Amino acid sequence: MIIIKLNEMKLFFTILLVSNFFFSFAQKQDYNWCFGDSAGINFNTSPPTTFQSSINSTECATNFSDRYGNLLFYAGGNVNDFYKIFVWSKDNTMMQNGNYIYGHTSVTNGVLVIPFNTDTNKFYVFHIYGNLYKSIVDLSFNNGLGKVILKNSIVYNTQQISEKLTAIRHANGRDWWLILHQNDNNTFVKFLIANDVIFGPFLQSIGSVYATSYGGDYGEMEVSADGDKIAATNLLGVIDLFDFDRCTGELSNWLNLSNYSSNYFAQTYGCSFSSKGTQLYITKADSLFQFDLTSTDITGSMQTIWVNANPNNQSLGQMQLAPDGKIYVANVSGMSFPNNNFDSLNMNLSVINFPNSIGVACDFQPYSFSLNGRRSYFSLPNIPNYNLGSLEGSECDTLTSNENSFIHENLKIYPNPTNDLLFIESIDNKCINIQLINNKGQLLETIKINSIQTAIDLDKFPVGLYILKIISKNGMTIKKIIKT
Repeated sequence: MIIIKLNEMKLFFTILLVSNFFFSFAQKQDYNWCFGDSAGINFNTSPPTTFQSSINSTECATNFSDRYGNLLFYAGGNVNDFYKIFVWSKDNTMMQNGNYIYGHTSVTNGVLVIPFNTDTNKFYVFHIYGNLYKSIVDLSFNNGLGKVILKNSIVYNTQQISEKLTAIRHANGRDWWLILHQNDNNTFVKFLIANDVIFGPFLQSIGSVYATSYGGDYGEMEVSADGDKIAATNLLGVIDLFDFDRCTGELSNWLNLSNYSSNYFAQTYGCSFSSKGTQLYITKADSLFQFDLTSTDITGSMQTIWVNANPNNQSLGQMQLAPDGKIYVANVSGMSFPNNNFDSLNMNLSVINFPNSIGVACDFQPYSFSLNGRRSYFSLPNIPNYNLGSLEGSECDTLTSNENSFIHENLKIYPNPTNDLLFIESIDNKCINIQLINNKGQLLETIKINSIQTAIDLDKFPVGLYILKIISKNGMTIKKIIKT
């Protein structure tokens, strides 16, 4: 047996493990949308109804409701103060300490909310503007109206983040993958949020290079409803499609859906999957496209669903799959902000009524959903699928109370939790590298597994949550270890 001793840690960290119970019925955290110029949509009614919000953001917007569909708070930019974003309470007033948060009103997927697992009153608000930042909302303050208790804390200091930010529920149904993309390269940046601790960054280079020239980092990045695919666009004509492994966080099977030779897809911006993940929709300034993901030739399946006959100073914007199964599309009138344009374009959203249907059967209706006097710009809310549960049959570590070991990549790793030794048994004695990472995302050790049994001595480590990053020829897998 080889015993690997690790250096004593100086910082003490305690993790409270709280088992999350996920209801079998759909929760309604995405049932209120606040976006654009004071626009709001309530999906608790059928058909959905509108309301007035306090947001005034060209692109950057997000919101969160409770599981019953009651709006809790929302966040986004303001066209009168471009270089900041703000957080508003459910009564449409500025949340305490919710002003002057780093960001920009004109960042495509610029802000996102992830709820805490260990405290139902607390929420991460992630926001990007060159760097990735986090703020924390606590709704236990001010009779439920909330307070921003942490503001503008740097998560990833790089000044190289493009306008892409999304999140996918981990295959265990509880944790989250937070996913970004760097500009001027083809590198995804991923963080694992486990028990409200942020691990990472984990980098992966795959897909198109998102150049820093004009429009190279603009455009949406969206996830399919079941979390197994990611699509991304930019104004230079990139349309990337990937498979996503919710267990390992790895992207694979890149498809480049663009036609660069004719520059046909220049100005692509919005993207959205249908509810069944069978169709992918893309907006460019004057057109709506559909790709059939069930086709044996996905690139060749592209159909033009709609072309604007009078596109001057008009554009289709972001898209979002709604609780009613329809895809809503923002409409832009006038490309400079702020502006005073109120017309039949931007005072309505366009709607794809049957997104799972192929071709014109999807029933795209331009300018068909009235915002009742309010208007859209490019933005619709950036909302992950909060309802996505665990992946049935997944080998992912669920860290349930009775789980004592797991087997992966022909390794048996046990016991978990542990208070001293963590044993790693190699079933086939193949060489595998394992990285041990602490709760701050710092690499502690790289361990080469080339013997029958190895043990990591965790005795001098503080109580808390750690990551094992298992690297083999088959790729990378992340497992969580509890030191008790």
